[in-house]
Amino acid sequence: MKHIVSVSVAILSSGLVASSLRFVSPETRSFVYVYDNKTVGGETFTRSTDSITGDIAMGKARIHYEAHIAADGMIPRLDIHTSRSDRPTEQRFISMIVGRDSAQVIERVARKVDTLRLASAPGTIPIFDPSIGLYELVVARARSQKSRTVSVPILKIDADDLDKSPNASLRSLAGLVPGEVTFLSADTVMLGNAREKDKVRIIIGADGRARGAASGRDAKDHFAMRPTSKPVPVK
Repeated sequence: MKHIVSVSVAILSSGLVASSLRFVSPETRSFVYVYDNKTVGGETFTRSTDSITGDIAMGKARIHYEAHIAADGMIPRLDIHTSRSDRPTEQRFISMIVGRDSAQVIERVARKVDTLRLASAPGTIPIFDPSIGLYELVVARARSQKSRTVSVPILKIDADDLDKSPNASLRSLAGLVPGEVTFLSADTVMLGNAREKDKVRIIIGADGRARGAASGRDAKDHFAMRPTSKPVPVK
């Protein structure tokens, strides 16, 4: 599934959502991933005021991610660990490190270490796609700018690309995407680029927390992320 980079967000309340959510204590939420009406995986993530950790299951793949959330809503570093039940020795460790005007992606697979350096725009946010927990942070960051249209540059790794050979170039796994968030009305936001305007729609409550997601009109496949009380398997 190629999920981003277009996200439409419907907010359940017409009132303004705080630009930076304050979590008194860490909060854990889970979602199932549905593709063509079949459950194909899911995500469980725990978010606090200054951190987010999550686990994603997609078929035989398992992805764990961790990130620090800065006071301004930025993510200076996102760490990702991926593995597969059918190839237990093939594990990837990826760090996405974002500075003011540059970014690094470091990948470790067995004894191989690869580093990708990129010139990035200020405000770049690293994400793993799909992750509803990280989508939520992109929307919160855009809302904090208090403008109808906000550019949100994104450093992205797509789950589909992790099926590539461990010898694949790191440049084929990670890349910069010129995201743009437009607040169309009091309860609808769109994140996209020149080619994809409406690919994922996320339901967000008045508290700014994601309630679910579904593919938009521009999506070539049909998928959804639905809340569940059952955490995803981590092994």
